[in-house]
Amino acid sequence: MTDTVERVDRLENALMKLAYAQFNTEMEIQELSKEMSAFKNEMARFKEEVRRDQRAMNKRWGEISNKMGTIVEDIIYPSVRGIAREHFGAPEEMEFEGQRIKRRRAAGDRREFDGVFVWEGHVLLLEAKATVRPEYLAAFDEFVRTGAFFHYFPEYAGRRLIPVFSALALTETEVAWLTERRLYAVAMGEDAMELLNAEAVERP
Repeated sequence: MTDTVERVDRLENALMKLAYAQFNTEMEIQELSKEMSAFKNEMARFKEEVRRDQRAMNKRWGEISNKMGTIVEDIIYPSVRGIAREHFGAPEEMEFEGQRIKRRRAAGDRREFDGVFVWEGHVLLLEAKATVRPEYLAAFDEFVRTGAFFHYFPEYAGRRLIPVFSALALTETEVAWLTERRLYAVAMGEDAMELLNAEAVERP
């Protein structure tokens, strides 16, 4: 009888220890769950802050890029005006000239032109870029080749279009690409902006 009582006591003690251990485990799990929930919330806030900072940074870089583009245009534009006079025979007083001209064509789409110089029988179209990318070159070539310019400026239809692609620096490969497509290339020389491929473009 005594042995049986002792076994029952030991079993009760064991069950109590097990219950206590289980209780502690549940409490630890609940505590861990709370900590994990708090961690997830903190991570969500952190990710949102990163996204906000990234959006602000992207906006700032966009503003800087746009500003750089206009600065480059302001450098190139007067140089190309001089090239129009010296190489293409434009008069001192042109029929029309303008920088960053916005035009809408009949289809309704708008486009901004970096520079347009107009004189008797001629229109010089300037495309100026702060950086040069293959897609910029290809887009300009297609725009000129399809005659889309005159959809925006129908009043100049029938005049000779002189397409000029310009940047502060152009590689030999880029100049060769433009020359092959009869597009004039203008970039910085030793002291000033220079027309780099006139002879090759105008060669029969």
